[in-house]
Parts: sequence; structure tokens; C-alpha cells
Amino acid sequence: PGTFKMYPEAKIVGVTATQEKLKAINALPRNLDKIDFNVQIQEEYDSLNKEMREDNISFHHTAGDVGTQCINMLVDKVLLTVDLIYGSHDGNGAFGMTLQEMLALEDEQYF
Repeated sequence: PGTFKMYPEAKIVGVTATQEKLKAINALPRNLDKIDFNVQIQEEYDSLNKEMREDNISFHHTAGDVGTQCINMLVDKVLLTVDLIYGSHDGNGAFGMTLQEMLALEDEQYF
């Protein structure tokens, strides 16, 4: 949220978990009800890359990565990456599972 104060007009790129965490703490800037670009939504992902192409920037989402959601950004042959979204926005559960689903796992499902 501090970054949003420093750069209030910056576009927010993330995944659904990012959006829900920001909403849970009322941290979305500019009275947004959702992030600017959710890379899990193909149309938004395509629109983001189209918009950024003229600045020689491209985003690459690691689809299907359950433990985290990896978003890579390539800028003039320099790769930047973020891979930090682990838990649920409500503080319960992780990896796309609710707390109840995690507690119901059998020992052999951990390996």
C-alpha cells in the first residue's frame, strides 16, 4: 500500500489472490474495486501485453503454478520476477485451498 501512495497512477498487475488480499485490507488505490490487470484473465493479460509492447515490456505468467503465482516482466532484455503470493486473503488456507481442505489432507497427500 505504501507504493500506491508513492505512485498513485501506477497500474496494478497481479492475480486473483493479489486482488483479494488488497481488498481484504482496503488497500486498492483510486477507488478501484479490482486490480488493473489480472493475468489469470486471458483478455486482461493480452490487453496488458498489447499496451506495454510499444515500451518494449512484456509480462509472462506461470499458469498452473499452485503454490505461488509467478509473474515475470521482461524490460529491454532484463527479466524481473515476483513470486510471493502464498496464503489466502482471509489468513486461512493456502495454495488455493481453504483451511478446511488443508486440514482434511491425508499424510500421503503431502508428498
